[in-house]
Amino acid sequence: MEGNECYKFETICRFLAVENQPPIRAVLEFGTNVGEVTAMMLEYFPEAIIHSYEVVPKYYQRSIKLFAGNPRVTIFNKAIWGGPEKSLVAYVPTGPSAGPGWEGGTRVRPHGGERPRHYKPMEVAEVVTLDDAVRTLQSATGREQIDYAKWDCEGAEVPALEWAAEATMKALRFMSGEYHSFAEFYPLLERKLFHTHYVNMVGDAGMGSFFAERRVPTILSPKRLPRKVRSWLSAEPSEWNIFQKQYIPAGQRCFHGL
Repeated sequence: MEGNECYKFETICRFLAVENQPPIRAVLEFGTNVGEVTAMMLEYFPEAIIHSYEVVPKYYQRSIKLFAGNPRVTIFNKAIWGGPEKSLVAYVPTGPSAGPGWEGGTRVRPHGGERPRHYKPMEVAEVVTLDDAVRTLQSATGREQIDYAKWDCEGAEVPALEWAAEATMKALRFMSGEYHSFAEFYPLLERKLFHTHYVNMVGDAGMGSFFAERRVPTILSPKRLPRKVRSWLSAEPSEWNIFQKQYIPAGQRCFHGL
């Protein structure tokens, strides 16, 4: 999934309009790439201030040029991470042999791990935690609530969310993004996300999208699907919240898992 199919921008906008809720004004983005989705968010959320993080210098530079002079967008050349590791390496795809979506599919990992095939290592100069990213945007906007966070960071979302403080999690209203392994991402729901958010997942064992939200009323039903084994995902039982049909734009039910 890409763009609106993954991140559910139209669904968020429809929900806010139907429920007469305030617009999206403070946005975090983890994984700028070359700024295509950043530009989409500027259109979907016309009142938003966006802080976006990109680890690869060449993508960072392209994004800086794209949004030069736009006061609503600030790009940071930093990797999102969480945990005790002090030294990280980014594995940058060397070309199409790295697989679908290879351009921009950079993986940040601790030093000492196995190097993925068709990737080259690059030292990570600066790292940001979710706690720090939230505080920085709160300071810039004067708002306690971060209305939306977009995640596309090739697995780094797991340690970043895992190590975030409870106050940080409670500041995040909507989140959506890609997961890159159901087996790695789903346990995070039970350990962490279900304590502060309703969460939905759409995809298969290898890749898919997630959507999380706080507050009432909500796009997701507070009641979760029955906890059971879903063989296309995992041999372990799982559960999540489903989208409420009245908020889904016409023709988009399929990528909401309905």
